[in-house]
Amino acid sequence: MIIDGILSLIPHPVASQLSDLINSHETLPEKVPFLHWHYPLAFSLIYVVSLFVLPLYMKHVRKNEPIRSVLLDSFIKFHNLFLSGLSLLMVLGFAGEAINVMNEAKGETLGQVISSVTCDARDRMGRGAIPFWLYVFYLSKYYELLDTVFLMVKCKPLTFLHTFHHVSTLCLCWYVILQKSQMMWFPSMLNAGVHVIMYYYFYVCTLKGSSIFTPGCLNVVKPWITRMQILQFVADLLVPKLWLYFKYVDGHQCTGDYHAYLLVDVVVGSFLLLFLNFYFKSYKKSGGKGKKEE
Repeated sequence: MIIDGILSLIPHPVASQLSDLINSHETLPEKVPFLHWHYPLAFSLIYVVSLFVLPLYMKHVRKNEPIRSVLLDSFIKFHNLFLSGLSLLMVLGFAGEAINVMNEAKGETLGQVISSVTCDARDRMGRGAIPFWLYVFYLSKYYELLDTVFLMVKCKPLTFLHTFHHVSTLCLCWYVILQKSQMMWFPSMLNAGVHVIMYYYFYVCTLKGSSIFTPGCLNVVKPWITRMQILQFVADLLVPKLWLYFKYVDGHQCTGDYHAYLLVDVVVGSFLLLFLNFYFKSYKKSGGKGKKEE
């Protein structure tokens, strides 16, 4: 139902290609929009260039005067609320399909049930909705690049954690789809789950004239969002190891390629270190008052 609703909003030729992605694990990545390597490379380069050009414009042309516009502020509100809602849809989509696959494995051993959603030796996850939601998750990373634009036009400081996190996640999501690493549904679902709360928090932060805006409460929420992100990265590093166990210890013919898991370990491991550093600098040394989460 959720997938049908989303596809109905997309032009027919593209929706047809996405339908192929849902129903066929053999669909070539190049047949689906934005999955050619040109796209993540081009957007990453544009993103990096903007990190230098836009701040220079704000400094020398606008004299560090933030852009204030009712239209812009309204769009930022929509942006945060939209990403919170979309993230919730992705959580439901990933979890719902995983439950469907596990239900199909009823009567088998617990290990076989777990293997069905991690190792995926029968390639069931690749023929279901998981590739679709991984694709939606990947596309959302392009849209999330606007987070950085909003910070720059509001003359907010950028951190290496923020910029590295955004651009590397985009490239990682592209590679995961390219390698058909369906096990990545779990880290993607966790990330979307954190974003449900995080982007709704960002939305609430824009409602300073509303009774829902309570600074004391928000100051309590901020460190918990960072804690959730840190726990997410720990789980991202641990749970996918089930794929390695089933493939190399139990000898299952798991789908996907180990190169994707090695890359995930490197990227997510760097995220974990950066977020831990951010957490201790922002909350432990400042007594709980932190900067904007990433």
